[in-house]
Amino acid sequence: MEVKGKLIKKFEATEHGGSFKKIEFVLETEDKYPQMVKMQATQEKVSIIESMPVGTVANFHFNLRGREWTNPKGEAVYFTNLEVWKVDDIEKEEVKPAFKQLADDGVDMNGDELPF
Repeated sequence: MEVKGKLIKKFEATEHGGSFKKIEFVLETEDKYPQMVKMQATQEKVSIIESMPVGTVANFHFNLRGREWTNPKGEAVYFTNLEVWKVDDIEKEEVKPAFKQLADDGVDMNGDELPF
């Protein structure tokens, strides 16, 4: 599966058992009705997410994972994870310089004349 979205939040990477690394993050989809989706990456993919600045738009390829867990009360609880295995077509959010908006007569909107 694949989704295009903007990275809007990253959580701290965690290490479990000395050899398993995981990072969770949230992206906003580029749908008609954008959704906030929490995903995760593991092992060598952790560094890819850590290096991405918030605001980056990319295609996230993922597998849908689910499992059952029995809590101490004996009740079955179900978990769903969106496990990212590839990130591509990365577009970093560009910072565009702010320019003064000029009126038709060459005077800026504050009334100051141009220096030429």
